[in-house]
Amino acid sequence: MGVQHIPCCPECGIELKPNANFCTKCGTRISEDEKEEPAVSVDKATEAAETVQQVSLCPECGIELRSNTNFCTKCGTRISEGEKEKPAVLVEKVTEAAETVQQAPVCPECGIELRPNANFCDKCGIRINKGEKVKEKVKEAEEKAKREAEEARKVKEAEEKAKREAEEARKAKEAEEKSKREAEEARKAKEAEEKAKREAEEKAKREAEEARKAKEAEEKATEAAETVQQVPLCPECGTELRPNANFCIKCGTHISEGEKEK
Repeated sequence: MGVQHIPCCPECGIELKPNANFCTKCGTRISEDEKEEPAVSVDKATEAAETVQQVSLCPECGIELRSNTNFCTKCGTRISEGEKEKPAVLVEKVTEAAETVQQAPVCPECGIELRPNANFCDKCGIRINKGEKVKEKVKEAEEKAKREAEEARKVKEAEEKAKREAEEARKAKEAEEKSKREAEEARKAKEAEEKAKREAEEKAKREAEEARKAKEAEEKATEAAETVQQVPLCPECGTELRPNANFCIKCGTHISEGEKEK
């Protein structure tokens, strides 16, 4: 919305007519530069509303906080990161700015700038309901500030929701990774158990095979011992005697029939 420039008399402050060379009240001569000097218009109320900053307030005493401050300068309350980021649109400041703006009224019908305290428009003749335009602008500014506050609140809620969802997603991912690690550890434990079982079975088979071979060797030894020939020995020197020998071939001792059969 553009701001219209209303030149005023530098001496008495009355509004000047367009391109006036003299003030109609005090007669002061108006220079070209003074003709172009702008007067503050009611549109400044709207501009003030549009440029209201979203500031943070102390949660304890409500005073406006400086940017990125850690403590309230009034009551000393520590300010958390969440409180720093919490916007507080000051609607009352919009009203205050609108009320203190120098009013340069315009005709609500044709839009021409009005002279101070004019009851009728110089162009279209419509009767001027004083203050109506300013009230309308202030109301619009207040409503806009409220909408911006609501939008800021919704944005903040959306950000917090997104943070919660991101945190939940992170925790879910960690749980999934933990589950995978546990599954991998369980798989490795099962493989180790199966390997130990196979090794135990193979060891048992080897021991059984060794026991079987030992038993076979023992049985063979028993059989061999049972089938060994009983040979007679010399009763004198112990030398093995030849079958049916009558004398020992080593010491010459006579071998009796009884000695032959021993």
